[in-house]
Amino acid sequence: TPVRRAGSVRPAHVDRCNKIFSGLFYMKQKDDPTPGGDLALYSFKTGRGRFGGHYANLDHLNEEARISYRSNRFIGFVNSQLSIHGVTPRPKPERPRRYINFVAELPFDAFTVPKLPLHQRWKSALTRRMARKLPGVTLSLDR
Repeated sequence: TPVRRAGSVRPAHVDRCNKIFSGLFYMKQKDDPTPGGDLALYSFKTGRGRFGGHYANLDHLNEEARISYRSNRFIGFVNSQLSIHGVTPRPKPERPRRYINFVAELPFDAFTVPKLPLHQRWKSALTRRMARKLPGVTLSLDR
């Protein structure tokens, strides 16, 4: 995945509900010194949380593990509403993040994702969008 600016290609999320298995095979180039691009695994701080679409708010998560982005590494996992994961941010590198994504999909949803109320989903989407457009700028819609 080419990186045009510093940031994460996919912050904390679960995959689509029709995916039952996901796997990543990392192929980092030996001469790529860029940090980040790791796979972070998360859990909700209190019980089962809710999602804005398929994205989870980092403020509501604990990072449980981090799997470094390096050459010849394969990570596979069963996808569910508890399989919260994301890619750690990378500065703008000279080289793209290289990987192959393996998935097993069904013609129907295997699970459902608990959703935030509509106004919080909109806030979550706007916050993610603003972070992509204006790195380092945060959006506060709270009163």
